[in-house]
Amino acid sequence: MPTTESATPAQAGPAMPVTVLARTGTAPRRPLRKPLAALVLAAAAVSAAAGCSSPFGRTYQVRMEVTGSGSAQISYGFSGSDASMPRREKLAWIKRADAGFGFNRLAVSGAPPGTTCRIVVDGDERDRKTVGADGKAECYVSIQND
Repeated sequence: MPTTESATPAQAGPAMPVTVLARTGTAPRRPLRKPLAALVLAAAAVSAAAGCSSPFGRTYQVRMEVTGSGSAQISYGFSGSDASMPRREKLAWIKRADAGFGFNRLAVSGAPPGTTCRIVVDGDERDRKTVGADGKAECYVSIQND
């Protein structure tokens, strides 16, 4: 039960009322903690039952390849991740990832003519480009939900 007392500040002035709460020995209740936890668990269960491992639906097995001889400057980005910095790599070069909805990009530069980049999604070749006299090629694939 709150009580009211008067307190006088250190400097001269009128008394000010102060409310003091009685101590009960219990922590304040957090009413949202249990319903929020139940909601999170329910969402996780529904997502697992639906086979979802990506916030936008299913995931896809994406393979990026650069084939040829020698080396090339390669940069790439799988959907849902940051693009890599260009880096000189020995050929043949392959990267794999499970990726969700979005854009996948593979760029090749400084490569000998005839070098090929390609992107394969779930075993199906989706894009293939061959380097020409300029030493460059780029492959793009946009993955959309089924």
